[in-house]
Amino acid sequence: MPRPVKLLIGLSMLCQAATAQDSVSDSSYSKTAYDNAVTYYHKYTDKQSRLYNGFLHIGYSHKIEGHAYFPVNQWNKGTVVYDGITFPDVNMLYDIYKDELVIQHFHRLMLTLHNDKLTEFSFDGNRFIRIVRDSTKNVPFGTGIYQELHRGKTSLLVKRVKIMEETITDVLVQKFISKNYYYINRNNTWHAVKTFKELRSVLKEKSKEIRQHLNKNKIRYRRDREKAIVMAVQYFDAITQ
Repeated sequence: MPRPVKLLIGLSMLCQAATAQDSVSDSSYSKTAYDNAVTYYHKYTDKQSRLYNGFLHIGYSHKIEGHAYFPVNQWNKGTVVYDGITFPDVNMLYDIYKDELVIQHFHRLMLTLHNDKLTEFSFDGNRFIRIVRDSTKNVPFGTGIYQELHRGKTSLLVKRVKIMEETITDVLVQKFISKNYYYINRNNTWHAVKTFKELRSVLKEKSKEIRQHLNKNKIRYRRDREKAIVMAVQYFDAITQ
């Protein structure tokens, strides 16, 4: 039997033992046993880890102005939930042009993960989740990776996008252009928000108070749209508890 399979069986047995123990003791034993089992699995599967299951990321021409990644073109260390397993301390790049997560393979290669196996990832306080659109529900966005800007009674997501702008003079000039799309969830209904009027309409019960709060903190919607939306949603949740 291959070693990773044996380790998975061992992990399952340890988790079952932890669950059984939890019925006669407190839950701290269960969590400790589970954490130890996961650590053991990651340590001994090493290069055979299920995380290294993707395809080669080629990258982009240095002639293109800007870059395809968020927030900058450099590795970020964080956590990935992939194929049902949580992997800590992973070097990653979020390619928002292709809407894909790229990780650093142990051979220093750049590996793109399969989106259908990706659940979420986080780095530097930024949490991203992959959402699969339910065709039976009327939602204003499609399947993809979204950044969670606020989670509470009211939720706020942003879809970060980069497009390729091309102009031709004597030569072809290509440039990455960033765009952000914001979505607020209230009462189990998603709303796309682009203008300040739309933001106030979604949070209409406290529209006046939100305007006053933004003015007090000298936040102008046109100058810093994201900061204004985040502050408005956070304030709305705080005053409607």
